[in-house]
Amino acid sequence: MLGLGTSVTSIDSGQIYKELSELGSYASLTLHFDFSTLSGISGSEVTAATNLGAGGSAFNIGTNSETPLLDRNGFGGRSSVIFDGSDEFLVMGREFTSTNKSFTFFVVLQRHDLSNDYAVAGSGEEEITDSIRFTGTGESIQTIMASQTAVTTTLSSTSGSTVDYTQVAQVPSVLVMRRNTSGEMYIYADNGIYIGAKTNTAIKAAVRFSLLTIGGTGAEGAADFTGQIGEVGMYDADIGDAAAITLSKELSTKWGVNRRS
Repeated sequence: MLGLGTSVTSIDSGQIYKELSELGSYASLTLHFDFSTLSGISGSEVTAATNLGAGGSAFNIGTNSETPLLDRNGFGGRSSVIFDGSDEFLVMGREFTSTNKSFTFFVVLQRHDLSNDYAVAGSGEEEITDSIRFTGTGESIQTIMASQTAVTTTLSSTSGSTVDYTQVAQVPSVLVMRRNTSGEMYIYADNGIYIGAKTNTAIKAAVRFSLLTIGGTGAEGAADFTGQIGEVGMYDADIGDAAAITLSKELSTKWGVNRRS
């Protein structure tokens, strides 16, 4: 099981890395929020962020719930948004819905604890219709797509992947999730390691995935995110295995994420 002290190599986030606009499939990058570009005083409330993706300003973050804050301490001085788990989240101007089953989602984050956190979600208020949630104690990810049954993908296993992986509290990490046109899902982490897959009937059932909020769901009683999010995005396409690995590596270099195996 991968954790602190397991094959760690130091990476300076000041090293040269490729921006997402330099990588393949850029035209399909509909949503992209790079919170390292936010300015302001550390600890100030974050109310807005520009969508840098091809979807344009219609998807800009324009409102929030409660008071997510600007933070400059979690990623070597790079700006990020910190959420305290109590109904704090950011809201885009409109909901993104994938064209079909295929998409690629990525997030750079640092969890403060290993509770059941909703990282992103769709627009459901009474019922959570779409979401990506970190479950267990850092060993799994739960997805809900188009109101289908929640599906849990185990990361702390080599069944269908190459590495036992567990998220660690207070340690930066990168996650890239790609779903192909059949609905099968594959997950990569820090520096391109392949950590999980789900190819059963349940994960293939939903036709689309929607996203509106970052850091929580707005649903009553939901376990909203606790920690920092540095960058998040969604391609309206499956970018493929090689590109997903490259994306994870470049984000890891940029944000100083140093776990390698």
